[in-house]
Amino acid sequence: MKDINRQLLDSLLEYIFILDQFGIVQYRNSPLTLTKYSADVFSKLKVGSDYINYCTELFGRCTEDDLRMQLGIKDVMTGKKDYFVYEFFHHSDDEMHWFKMRVTPFQNNDNYSVIVKVEDTTEQKLENNRFELAFWGSNQGMWDWDLENSRQYINDQYAKMLGYDLAELKKQPVIWTKLVHPDDSEIVWQSLKDFEPSSDEHYLEWEIRFRHKQGYWKWILSRSKIIQVDENSFPKRLVGIHQDIDKRKKAELELKESEKKFRSYINKAPIGIMLFDEDGSILSTNGKAHAITGYSENELLEMDIIDLRSAQGEKRFPADFEELKKTGEIKREYQFLKKDGSISYARVNAVQISANRFLGFLEDINVAKKISNNLREQKAYFQQLFENSPEAIALLDKEEIIIKVNSSFEELFGYQEKNIVGKRLNHLIIPEDKREEGENITERISAGESFQIETVRQKKNGEKIFVSVLGYPIKLDEDQLGVYAVYNDISKRKKEENKIKYLSFHDQMTGLYNRRYFENEMERMNSSRKLPISILVGDLDGLKKVNDNYGHKEGDRYIKDGANLISKVVRDEDIVARIGGDEFAVILPECAEKVVARIKDRIVGECEEQSVSLSVGFAVKEEEEQDLNEVFKEADRRMYEMKKNKKREKKKRRH
Repeated sequence: MKDINRQLLDSLLEYIFILDQFGIVQYRNSPLTLTKYSADVFSKLKVGSDYINYCTELFGRCTEDDLRMQLGIKDVMTGKKDYFVYEFFHHSDDEMHWFKMRVTPFQNNDNYSVIVKVEDTTEQKLENNRFELAFWGSNQGMWDWDLENSRQYINDQYAKMLGYDLAELKKQPVIWTKLVHPDDSEIVWQSLKDFEPSSDEHYLEWEIRFRHKQGYWKWILSRSKIIQVDENSFPKRLVGIHQDIDKRKKAELELKESEKKFRSYINKAPIGIMLFDEDGSILSTNGKAHAITGYSENELLEMDIIDLRSAQGEKRFPADFEELKKTGEIKREYQFLKKDGSISYARVNAVQISANRFLGFLEDINVAKKISNNLREQKAYFQQLFENSPEAIALLDKEEIIIKVNSSFEELFGYQEKNIVGKRLNHLIIPEDKREEGENITERISAGESFQIETVRQKKNGEKIFVSVLGYPIKLDEDQLGVYAVYNDISKRKKEENKIKYLSFHDQMTGLYNRRYFENEMERMNSSRKLPISILVGDLDGLKKVNDNYGHKEGDRYIKDGANLISKVVRDEDIVARIGGDEFAVILPECAEKVVARIKDRIVGECEEQSVSLSVGFAVKEEEEQDLNEVFKEADRRMYEMKKNKKREKKKRRH
């Protein structure tokens, strides 16, 4: 009989464990059909094993699963519960598994305590969850995400959506952290943090971007169900599907962008636009309409078209609106009373575009109206501005004959208006060397162009001054009536600019060119075909000794003496620069070796006469292929060679 019972238990698909009152396994069966994983998990649980301790090691000590399992088994052992059922989750390196444990009391003469039945429910669980999501569509990517253990199960279609083989993605950790767009990843995690358990089904849905294997971002609709949460109600496990929505999403984004651009064009249109219905309710407006009426977009959208006030009478808009509905089109000029009470002039063209929609175009004609209404006022303003302006202004006809000048012009150029009216301005204030410039300006003005330049003009007494000149044509419709010419004396600023420019290219102590200017000239002349070009490099000997023994002031004088002696000897066309504390360099264009050698000897001689010790070297560029930078280096090398020779001679004389 016992053999028959054992055969019956071994034919079951579940594990059966009989435990004593201490949780020690007294009997276990050998189930007929097992998954490899469940066989591996429970193969170590043999007769004599501590079942509770084994499960503790399996779950992890002091975890939620461990504590619930221990408490449940002990409650059945002590009679507090008639039975205990617990579903738990476990995983291997590449698979996830679910088990169901049922504990019931068992008593006989051997004092056995409980029977534990353990069933592998993995396939059932997966099937149930996947079946629940199946209505969302076939051929979808499916996934199962264990957040607690950072593992994820995916199907083949999931991988194909992203351009991968399933095997490629299985090698990676959780795909969310690797492939989801960073911005979308934040959205997903935030929704998980914000999750609040309720009696409803726990579904989440995201439209998110995944990086395709080829490197681009692909839009995916991810729908999921939360299967388990932890003690803080944070999701532990989710299952879901992926649907490829890339084409639809990109089309939506393109449409939104197109609508945004179109709305931007409408809003930036130079005319006001209003859409309204047959009741006169304003449905849409643009920025120019807001400016013409003085109301904001929100204010206009709460108004009817007949609520807009006309300075020509309260009944003007209602009457015209009725005519529009009858004829389908009206054209009017209105004086709108803006929100602030001011008047805005607009030319309105309204048309019916459908059975219950009308479109109104409002052209701002304030400028034209105000020009015609304010001519006298503007003339008075102009006269005051013209006469009292601190800028010198000349009003010319289209032939550039002087019509009028202001007092600032008289003061700047020294002419009296009564003596120059009717004369050509260019003949009075443009110097001879600027005649061509003046003719070019005349041509530009005649072509209707405005201009602004900084140039030189001449006073009545012949003095030349720097001025900024602003000239622009005076037009009425398409006809050019004359020219405004406005002058400002910028001589002081130009003087300062020239001073700054001088300092930027000159050494402040010696007045020679500085290293920056020298290097610019080297670069410019490097491509010159006018050869030979010589470079001479000189270095003061003993400057440190002068500074140490006599002070830096005497050292500065020593440097200036060296600079003056070099400048005295070289030619006018040569470029002399101070390129370091005690170092000078000279570029000698079209200077042959014999000539530069004589110049070098003269410099050394002049220096010796003035008790200035200067080591000098030179080199010559004679072929176009030569680089002046290399020529400079050679001159520098020869200079240092001369300096070394001097030191050797000095040592010999000591000994």
